[in-house]
Amino acid sequence: PFEAALNLVPKLAVPSLLVNGLGTAVFIHLISTVYREKELAKAEQAQKTLTIALQTLPVLRNGLTSEAARQTAGIVRNLAGLDAVLIADGRGLLAGETAHDAIVLEKIVTSVIVQQALATGTVMQAGSAGEVGCTIAECGLRSAVVVPLKKQEQTIGVLGLFRTEGLGIGLLDLELATGLSQLFSNQLELGEIENHRRLAAAAEIKALQAQINPHFLFNAISTIKSYIRTDPGVASQLLVHLAEFFRKTTSTAVR
Repeated sequence: PFEAALNLVPKLAVPSLLVNGLGTAVFIHLISTVYREKELAKAEQAQKTLTIALQTLPVLRNGLTSEAARQTAGIVRNLAGLDAVLIADGRGLLAGETAHDAIVLEKIVTSVIVQQALATGTVMQAGSAGEVGCTIAECGLRSAVVVPLKKQEQTIGVLGLFRTEGLGIGLLDLELATGLSQLFSNQLELGEIENHRRLAAAAEIKALQAQINPHFLFNAISTIKSYIRTDPGVASQLLVHLAEFFRKTTSTAVR
């Protein structure tokens, strides 16, 4: 009846307002919690990326060698908590870190995602064992992201991150992979620049030596000649020092 319903409204008003207000507060709290967790996860991922960059900077200074790749793969897997990491170039697997047999990674190197990343220089993702290239039961890897490593805009290798869960590579892993790709590429380019600088400095030193040595040799011989008559002992010591100097100079030039 209308009158009963009208009398019921004041009785329900306060509880309804309280419940609705509480529900709204809980909803807002959940949204803010989700955003905070996302921001925290991004901050942790950024911290991981910077830590990896700092630890791999001296490793990649001499180029993408097998030893540098081995150390880099170990650092990335340990700090990022991944199930497997591989680094490869156009010739094949350079290094890999995994809890499974290393043969697994050697097979994955020939997979479509790795070869396409090498050929096109683009980021490749996989969300199943078939896409990853796990053709044997012992593999266990179900998702991956493969990013190119570049030097002067040319792809010289790839970095692959793997997880055992299907679709286990999430947005944060993708951001980590692309960030590491850029950092490692920059480190490799800086290492090459440093190597060129050392070679240029060595060439400059050799050029100066070529100019100085004839004059130095002439003056040294003239000095020794003058001591031969007046003080043969001093002349003998000077000859020993001169021979030692040229021995060190020659060995430095050979290196």
